Amino acid sequence: YAAYEGIATVAEVGLEKVRAHSVSLTKTIVADAESRAFRVKSPTDPFARSGMVCIDFEGAKAATEYLVSENILVDYRPNCGIRVSP
Repeated sequence: YAAYEGIATVAEVGLEKVRAHSVSLTKTIVADAESRAFRVKSPTDPFARSGMVCIDFEGAKAATEYLVSENILVDYRPNCGIRVSP
């Protein structure tokens, strides 16, 4: 029941458009992370990647704690880094 509105929205907009927008957003995140020499732990091929990107770097756990304290919803996963889901 809780997912009904999300499913209805995806049905209205179209799965292809939702996926294309997700791919566009995650491509931007990957490109920005790579430009900063961060390790992208998710597949770099957008069609092999889900709607999340894992980025790792020295201090990623502390950065996650700071972002969460600023109400930015990310989480830290060992051997993965910061998990970002646009």
